[in-house]
Amino acid sequence: IYVLKLLGIDHNGLHPSDRRVIKTLLERDNMPIGVNNLASFADVSRQDLEGMIEPRLIKLGFLEKTSRGRKLSPQGVEAYKDIDEIEKKFKKVHFFGSEK
Repeated sequence: IYVLKLLGIDHNGLHPSDRRVIKTLLERDNMPIGVNNLASFADVSRQDLEGMIEPRLIKLGFLEKTSRGRKLSPQGVEAYKDIDEIEKKFKKVHFFGSEK
């Protein structure tokens, strides 16, 4: 478990880049966002977003693709409504097995 924490992988198996996408959508009141804007706002490449992040989030039931753009599903909103608290857990992890 420590190694997963060290890599920034959370309880749902999501990576930091996955959570940046989720946080971006939450910060914009979960309004649909086009793929180019979402990638830019979340600081990920469009290729990573479409090739790795979206499929993972869709498979988990956290992301929806609509005709107006990407948005979180109700499950995604519920799972990450406290994303800042989730992120804090990863900032405490340090190398050499110590936590602050």
